[in-house]
Amino acid sequence: MFRFFTVQDTWGRPDLALYKFVNAIFDDRPIDFYNHGEMYPDFISVDYLGRGIALPAAAVPEGPEMPEDLEEGDSLSLATPCRVVNIGTSEKVRLLEFIDAIEDS
Repeated sequence: MFRFFTVQDTWGRPDLALYKFVNAIFDDRPIDFYNHGEMYPDFISVDYLGRGIALPAAAVPEGPEMPEDLEEGDSLSLATPCRVVNIGTSEKVRLLEFIDAIEDS
């Protein structure tokens, strides 16, 4: 199973944070965000996302035969040979810095 983080594309959907923030700035409305902006999204492009799916898809893990053979914290499923895979860049960006960069553009 794949978990995608903040996927961005040149053809992005209008409900993505970037477009919501830009529209709010142009319309002189407050920007709606949570946790006082102390969030750290991990932005990833669609191109990297495709590669992130293709690489692990070709490497099906072998599962243990008994539940006690699973290592603690491993997301490997005993029912099917799959793991949870997070796909991101590991380059988090502070949300307030992201908004500042948009406002400065």
